[in-house]
Amino acid sequence: MDNKTRAVVRINGTEYVLKGYETEEYIHKVAICVDKKMQQIAERNPKLSTNMLSVLAALNLADELLKLQDEHEKLKKEFASLQESQRSNYSAKVDIPRRNRR
Repeated sequence: MDNKTRAVVRINGTEYVLKGYETEEYIHKVAICVDKKMQQIAERNPKLSTNMLSVLAALNLADELLKLQDEHEKLKKEFASLQESQRSNYSAKVDIPRRNRR
């Protein structure tokens, strides 16, 4: 028996039965995201076919994903740089010799 979650969702007015390893709530969240993106595009381009609407939604969502992945990579590098800077600052503070006071 597979432990897949089954969820019935509605995207652009069509009902789909989706199965996956995520929770039902998560599957619904993904479907709502796709539905909203399709609605946004359809509002600006009401004459598009469902097929074209689906492709444009996929392209828009892929664009958003790639931009977020790039931003994530930049932030990871910035974080690593800050950590390294903090380590070297700490090392510099630790290595400062003390003067003997008399």
